[in-house]
Amino acid sequence: MNVRVIALSAAVAFSLHLTDCRADDATNYPSQTIKIIVPFPAGGTADTLPRIVAEKLRQKWNQSVIIENRSGAGGNIGAEVVASSPPDGYTLLASPPGPIAINETLYKKLSFRPSELKPITVLGTAPNVLDVRPDFPAKTVQALVDYAKANPGKVSFASQGNG
Repeated sequence: MNVRVIALSAAVAFSLHLTDCRADDATNYPSQTIKIIVPFPAGGTADTLPRIVAEKLRQKWNQSVIIENRSGAGGNIGAEVVASSPPDGYTLLASPPGPIAINETLYKKLSFRPSELKPITVLGTAPNVLDVRPDFPAKTVQALVDYAKANPGKVSFASQGNG
């Protein structure tokens, strides 16, 4: 299984704006600083990839591209910032799947609608690994599931994130 890190624009309205804009509007983009919101703390893959991309975009566009980490609530805080920003393409979200594909099923209510965010690109992928101690009785995924069901409360685990 791979985790995809996805950059998103503020809303579907921006994509509609691009299809309706005049040619000179498109050639003038970007005319101001681009802000990429990362909804997780600095230092991890979710932060590092957007920083690499931001530097490349800064060089290509000769325009400032900044990273702003807005972590908390499983990525929902940063995603909400982007969703409530003007849909002009100057505030982007760089996020793994949590806030845009998983959190709707984990939280009773979100203050934004992930479906209103417009995907731009996949920045990268990272593998997920399922690992157990060598002396653990389960040797396959199905055996692990069966063991955990048969032994409630006796299996502990760690996860990289929500869902």
